[in-house]
Amino acid sequence: MATNFESVKLLDICDFQSGKAHEQHISEFGNFAVINSKFISTEGKIEKYASHNFCPAKKNDITLVMSDLPNGKALGKCFLVPEDGKYAVNQRVCILRSKEFDAKYLFYVLNRNPYFLSFNDGVSQTHLLNSVFEKCYLTITTDIKEQKAIAKALSDIDELSTELRLEIDKKKNFKIALAQQALKGAIGKTVDLKTYAKFCKGKFLPKSDLSINGSFKAIHYGELFTSYAERINSIFSRTDLLSSSHVLSMSNDVLMPTSDVTPNGLATASCIQEDGVIIGGDVLIVRTNPLEINGVYLSYLIRNSKDEILKLVNGTTVYHLYGKDLANFEFTLPKIDYQNGVVETLSLLQDEIDFLEIEFFKYECIKQGMMNDLLTGRVRLL
Repeated sequence: MATNFESVKLLDICDFQSGKAHEQHISEFGNFAVINSKFISTEGKIEKYASHNFCPAKKNDITLVMSDLPNGKALGKCFLVPEDGKYAVNQRVCILRSKEFDAKYLFYVLNRNPYFLSFNDGVSQTHLLNSVFEKCYLTITTDIKEQKAIAKALSDIDELSTELRLEIDKKKNFKIALAQQALKGAIGKTVDLKTYAKFCKGKFLPKSDLSINGSFKAIHYGELFTSYAERINSIFSRTDLLSSSHVLSMSNDVLMPTSDVTPNGLATASCIQEDGVIIGGDVLIVRTNPLEINGVYLSYLIRNSKDEILKLVNGTTVYHLYGKDLANFEFTLPKIDYQNGVVETLSLLQDEIDFLEIEFFKYECIKQGMMNDLLTGRVRLL
């Protein structure tokens, strides 16, 4: 490691201050954005405002999350304050104010630093006590010019990632709006689903039967909450077991979860476009004739008919949606050519989103590699 990389005590180079409670003064008309764990974990997207500021943050302060649930993504995550007078730091968040070194450089060093993450045992909620910071040592370059150069390189790649993320969000919002417009503008007769569909359920598939390198594809219940209509193909589990008792998919099947702890989760639908995939338990299969109903179109229609679907849900603590209930779902059925056109347009948009997501992942990998090299001194900029 380079000679001007030194082990320094965190509190020798930064002033430490714990945040204070602002919950009693939260107001939509407040003048101060509250920096809490949710604010930091969402990169400042989720904001609450306070009418009073008991712990003001200054420009270039590094705020850090001190408490999180087991294996959470917020512990040790940092936010670099961009301006004076706007932010109030809440309890369970602290301020680290640099005494002499470049704040942006220290932000990259401290953000999700392995030292802070080491206190997470994966079982109980983690609380970083003041003593954790008192005992913290960092190995950093003491050359201010190099600190600034490293911060500039990393912030440049961050800006590219941010621009790409904004473009992805823009396209996703456009796709949602286009889907809503296309579904709302459909012209056809009003029908109920039992006229055009058959309903059946998958069979319980223990997680112990799943294998990354299994010979047969399978759909596990939990995967339905992460799929998106026509993209269900990319999230298959695999298993080495195949028996005559398994329930197998047919291309164009629409899959929905049949139970969840919240009713909202049941207004989720995805179309599988492959025969012979094993369908796990708690999965409702809606099987239609592809010459009459495009399964992907029906998936979008169900997802965009949340209020109507929720009227068909049963339960109090655990909610259920059965085929006999979904059979009463009424909707406008346009001609199949219209359905296919909508699906093709939305699929092309999703192709663009998928491409941008891959590019974003590449940038994140590049950034991680740069951090591994620059923050350890393996690669020097000066």
